[in-house]
Amino acid sequence: MVTLSGAKIHTVLATLLLARGRPVTYEQFSSRLWGWDPPSSMHAQIHSSIHKLRKSLGERVLLTRQHRGYQLDAADSVFDLVQFEELTEAGRRALDRADHRTATAKLTAALRLWRGTPLANVTTTSPNWSARR
Repeated sequence: MVTLSGAKIHTVLATLLLARGRPVTYEQFSSRLWGWDPPSSMHAQIHSSIHKLRKSLGERVLLTRQHRGYQLDAADSVFDLVQFEELTEAGRRALDRADHRTATAKLTAALRLWRGTPLANVTTTSPNWSARR
């Protein structure tokens, strides 16, 4: 487990994680961090956050600079969002087969992953945090 402090660093990490391995542009980071009013130092602040993330995450993940932003490759890492989605999908499939015992077990396990409010510690400038952008 990695402990980070500050809404900006959490916002940058959440943006990268929700991109699911796709590159995230400076504009996407800016939208999440500052909405319509980014500072003139936007690029420097994003770069600084990326630097802090690299130090905090170490060699667990590959965080690379892309042409217009950054990309996070965390293939060997475990994320509760991905586990939640896999468990709920398995539960739905079990329900489709009328396998209520398995469905109950999978959906209960998915709900146990739910702790607190999703994205509670990120900046609130952008109302759209869709993982499917």
